[in-house]
Amino acid sequence: MLVLFLLAFLLPSIPIGLACNPGQSKSGSHCTDCTPGTYAPTLDSPACIPCPRGSSAPQTAAASCTLCAPGSIQPSEGASDCASCPRNQVQPFRGRLDCIPCAPGSFPDAEKALCVPCPVGKIGDPVTN
Repeated sequence: MLVLFLLAFLLPSIPIGLACNPGQSKSGSHCTDCTPGTYAPTLDSPACIPCPRGSSAPQTAAASCTLCAPGSIQPSEGASDCASCPRNQVQPFRGRLDCIPCAPGSFPDAEKALCVPCPVGKIGDPVTN
């Protein structure tokens, strides 16, 4: 009986740990959502980590960053979005930092992932030429 009494008396004073979810950082007994452009990949991450170059995290509380899609880039660390390639440039791969100019006689496809040959009689983008 004494054991039960001691357990009942001591158990409430034993602290129960607060676990922070992936996408949150833990500071003391508080969890804070990661801001856009940062992520926390594990439980109880001590800090949110900036997304690496070539990726982004547009939402709060991200557990991971997403590689930029073909046709877009992100040369900076800690980005909340990826940028579309500029006019007459493409990027065929995911997670890249810069775009590649199309050669003369070609123009970007709609996704800005590949350069395609100009139609016969045209010298550039068929929409503008």
